[in-house]
Formats: sequence, structure tokens, C-alpha cells
Amino acid sequence: MSEVTGHATSSRRKAGTKTMALAAAATLAACAAWTAAPAPARADFFWVEGFTGYSYANLTLIKSGGVAISQASVKDSGYTLGGAAGVKLSIVTLGLRAGTSQYSSFDINTAALDLGLHLGKVIKPYFRAGLGYSFLKIDLLPGTGGPRAKARGLLGDLGVGLDVGFKVVSVGAGIDVQFLNLNHSKRARDLGQVDTTGWGNPVGLQLHAHVHLTVHL
Repeated sequence: MSEVTGHATSSRRKAGTKTMALAAAATLAACAAWTAAPAPARADFFWVEGFTGYSYANLTLIKSGGVAISQASVKDSGYTLGGAAGVKLSIVTLGLRAGTSQYSSFDINTAALDLGLHLGKVIKPYFRAGLGYSFLKIDLLPGTGGPRAKARGLLGDLGVGLDVGFKVVSVGAGIDVQFLNLNHSKRARDLGQVDTTGWGNPVGLQLHAHVHLTVHL
């Protein structure tokens, strides 16, 4: 009788040990599967960007006097810097972009609303277009610290570039072209009687070659 009881007890112990081993193995397998599972995708809805780079401007100053139209050209190179912020829906971005470009005798400030397409996951080419407002100040007597004339008006903006993504940030480079159509807002009487007959409404373009850093939130 005791042998039968002992045999039954031993069988129960073996069965219990086997059950515990199977449970432990299942637990370890579940933990391993959970650890190996990919992390949930980070939300990429808001983004903030800063940029800086080289800037080139080619403007034609158009002055109309009666039926005669005179033109003068202004070309210069300098630097640009600024920032942007917006939202991203799938591959489409909508944002507000503002910047300043500094030249030897004038500067141009811009603000535009743009729409873009961002493709890829890690290597991400992009294309964007925008419409906005531009404000220009130009020295009437360069190098003298004298009065500055002002102009303001619409701009059209086209951009293309390439980003490389690293989790919550991406770095990249791009080229932007801005088309400007401005009207001057100061007259000679407002500028200390400086002769402005050679200065007209600026029409032309800006070209930017820049690097940028974007944070995705």
C-alpha cells in the first residue's frame, strides 16, 4: 500500500514539475515575443524646422514715367536663415515658413504658407510650393548709412530637397526659388529729399541653397 501511495505521489510531483516547466517556457516565449515586437510607430503630426544657407538675388527695378519705362538691375549674394512649422498628414505637409536674406545693400524678409510632398521612410526626397508675402529694404545711397527705401508685395515659392531621418529628427539640404513682385512704398519726400528717380518696383527672384534640421513631434 505504501509503495502504491509513494508511486502516486512521485507521479504527481513529476506532473507538477512538468507543468511548471511548460508554464515557465510559455512565459519566457511570451516575454521574448513582446520584446522582439516592433515599437508602436511614433506620431509624426507636428514638425518644426530651422534652416540657413547661401542666398542670391536678381532683381529688376522698374520705374514707369508716363509712357516711358526705365529699368535698373540689382544682383547680389548673401546668406539666408529662418524657420518653419506645420503639420504632416501621411506624405503631405502644410506649414508656415519665414526667413530673412541679408545682402550688402538690401535685405529681404519673407513669410509664406506652403504645401509639400515628403516621400520615403529614411531617405526622404521632398517637393513643395507656397505663396506668401515679402518685405524689402534697400539702401538708396549704399555704404553711407543713409535712408532706405522699402517695398512689399507677393511672392511665389518652389522648393526641392532631400532629408535623412533619424527617429525624431531629420537633417537635409534643399534649393528654393522665390519669385518676387513688389511695389515701393516710400517717396522722395519721405527720404530726406533723396532722388529716387532711378529706383523702381522690384521684380525678380531669390535663390536659396540651404541645410536644415527638422524635429518631428
